[in-house]
Amino acid sequence: MVLLTRGLKKMKKSQIVKCVKTKESYLTVGKQYSVIAGNGDVGLFGFRIKDEDSFCILDDDDEVIFQGDLYGAHGLFEVVS
Repeated sequence: MVLLTRGLKKMKKSQIVKCVKTKESYLTVGKQYSVIAGNGDVGLFGFRIKDEDSFCILDDDDEVIFQGDLYGAHGLFEVVS
């Protein structure tokens, strides 16, 4: 089941998201990424993620990036599982 709609699912650690669109060189379209921090977890810079749609992943360079939602600044993602 693939979800693209905002607010239907709280992002949680270990979920899998797939990059659908990006302009960034550190993400690959079609690649799946594991969520390393989601709703309620401590994310980038030590702050707790409060928004249900926000999450952190490791990019292709093994750097942590924060995505404000599935349509965030780094690209468009869809939930795989």
